[in-house]
Amino acid sequence: MGDQVKNALPTDMFSKRYRDLSNNPGAVRVTNTVTMLDDYGHTETWVVDTFRVDGGETVFLQRINADDTPVRLLMPPQITAVLDGQRDRTITRTRKRVARQVVEMRRERGDQLGNPEALRQARRAKRRSKRGQA
Repeated sequence: MGDQVKNALPTDMFSKRYRDLSNNPGAVRVTNTVTMLDDYGHTETWVVDTFRVDGGETVFLQRINADDTPVRLLMPPQITAVLDGQRDRTITRTRKRVARQVVEMRRERGDQLGNPEALRQARRAKRRSKRGQA
């Protein structure tokens, strides 16, 4: 009987890892399902399962629609860490870009930015500290 059960269990990496994490009492699971409808009435369903265990996140992504073969992806913690890093960097770059645009707009408007005397003092102090290090 044991061999029959063993042979009945799925052996693909997606199913094996999903089963392992589902049975792990220390894993935290979050699931979201997104159903998108196009202009012609076709639906596409995405299921996103995220498991967090031992400080890393494993993401299981499934896409189901009527036209294509269903797609199942397993993203290990190394890949989700890269995605998190990319998201953080794009957010930082976007914020810097917007900040530069706001500063430029304020300069064009003729606004005084900051405290000029305090900036002069800070620059002098920085120059003095660099000279002292040399």
